[in-house]
Amino acid sequence: MTILKNLELRNFLSGVILAFIYDLVEVVLLMRHSNLAYVKIKVKAYLWIFKNLGHILEKRHIIQKNRLVSDKWLRDMSFIVTPNEAFHEYTRLGKLFLQI
Repeated sequence: MTILKNLELRNFLSGVILAFIYDLVEVVLLMRHSNLAYVKIKVKAYLWIFKNLGHILEKRHIIQKNRLVSDKWLRDMSFIVTPNEAFHEYTRLGKLFLQI
């Protein structure tokens, strides 16, 4: 939901795709480790987003209309990361998750 509301249009698609791929890989790993309760939570989260997409996009419109700084500025200040940095962090977190 954060990606949908806050990223500029030029970063929106790559952010959504990267997050979806990460979540898909996570679900596969969870299923392989029989963590079906977590899979159910992920699925419910996505269903909630789809159900509330209109409201989320309304919020996006308001947020984007009132933006004061760009994604580039946020990236330069380390508030958001590039897709490559996100991928490496997701990989790191995934390795930690599998150790639990």
